[in-house]
Amino acid sequence: MDQDTGRAIRMFWPRECVVKIRIARPRAFETEAPGLYEVDGLLVDTQKGIVLTVRRATGPGPFSGVMILRDKQEVEVRPIYCDPVHDFGFLQYNPKSVQHLDLVAVDLVSDPPKASTRFEDPCYVIDKKGDLLDSYITHVVGLEHEIHRG
Repeated sequence: MDQDTGRAIRMFWPRECVVKIRIARPRAFETEAPGLYEVDGLLVDTQKGIVLTVRRATGPGPFSGVMILRDKQEVEVRPIYCDPVHDFGFLQYNPKSVQHLDLVAVDLVSDPPKASTRFEDPCYVIDKKGDLLDSYITHVVGLEHEIHRG
């Protein structure tokens, strides 16, 4: 593993930043079917309690969800943004409701992701044999305009 790859793994996907999210959708709404779902999330701001996840987890309609932390603690989450085009959204939790655990967030502001960065993501890229596959960030659109420094 080269030095850049190791840095990317630590920067983007440290295990402490990845959480499980359980969602219950009692009714169908727009493109979302009712049911129980489990998705992964990435802690991006522990001060404000913000989690980055897939659109399906934050989509429109009735929602009930909990974030499961590494000590099996469950914390209630609510959707705050669902991108209408791209497959991502944000959930929010109350940081004061997390007990006996210091959460770690991915720092996307001081060291933003760059296109062509190689990384390994154990949450999403395991093949049929259980081997970890390489992944690459294919493109970063408009990030430099949306991150405000200082």
